[in-house]
Amino acid sequence: MIFRGDTPLNRHHVGRMQTHVPRYYLMGFLFCAIPVATLLAISPQFAIGQTLAWYVVPSLGCGLVAWVTAAAGLREAWKNVALASERRMHQ
Repeated sequence: MIFRGDTPLNRHHVGRMQTHVPRYYLMGFLFCAIPVATLLAISPQFAIGQTLAWYVVPSLGCGLVAWVTAAAGLREAWKNVALASERRMHQ
């Protein structure tokens, strides 16, 4: 949530919060697109081992998307912590 104007919430808030994070929009899109693509591209009888591919492909695909999204979030957090540390050192 981005606070605008001079409000009590704004005065006590440190930093800026965002209401949208583009990587989560992409993650949501891929979480929908991977299962739909699986249903359209893979036969219902196709199996990977003893499990139907309709279960395996979306599970692994969406799991990979979640890991990549988490890694992007951690990378951004590390960069912000490093930047904040650098600012404190130069004050």
